[in-house]
Amino acid sequence: MVNYTTAIVVHIDGCRGGKLFYENSIERDLSASRKKPSVRLMTEVYKVSELYLRLIDEVDSCIEKDIEIHLDVNPNREHKSSAIISEALGYIRGVCQVEAKVKPEAWAASTVADAF
Repeated sequence: MVNYTTAIVVHIDGCRGGKLFYENSIERDLSASRKKPSVRLMTEVYKVSELYLRLIDEVDSCIEKDIEIHLDVNPNREHKSSAIISEALGYIRGVCQVEAKVKPEAWAASTVADAF
């Protein structure tokens, strides 16, 4: 089984804090091997894009800031998630029409989502 967490962080100005929303789901692990996490990682990317598409029409008209997508993937070849970096970024670019951030710039994936 795999526990997927998708988080939304809403900043309220720079000094008034923010709001955190997250969703957990537990699903069967369809990966052929625990040593090759491509399926699990891309499932996270699909879930993030699905959430983005569900929310963008609702929030885009009421906020003036850019919306960022942070992916829990690391371009450093020492990490297994580097194997899907091109696929993940291309998927988000194609489906959501935004450039996603990856670690270390993806602070929401590194801190918020990992906490849940």
